[in-house]
Amino acid sequence: MRYLVLSADYMDPNLRDDESGSEFDVDVVNEVSPSLAADIVEWNNSYQAVIPMDLAARVAAADLIGQLDGRGLDLAGRIEEELRPARVHYYSEGLLKSLP
Repeated sequence: MRYLVLSADYMDPNLRDDESGSEFDVDVVNEVSPSLAADIVEWNNSYQAVIPMDLAARVAAADLIGQLDGRGLDLAGRIEEELRPARVHYYSEGLLKSLP
């Protein structure tokens, strides 16, 4: 079984194999459906405004971060469904921690 971690990142979304540490670009690797890959890229693009924020700005953007993390958690679940039996965890770049 693979254990993957989804997180937003500068430029490209990050889907990392937690065991090996290897990363792959969901837009290039055909491991997920094209529609899911497009949704992941769109979510990552939306997250770009949050990534460079300092702590005070992140606190002020809590609602936006919550919305983006909700989408990220949904995407992690969709990735998990498509890549069964993989397990996919979500790392919030806005909160700088893993979310259940």
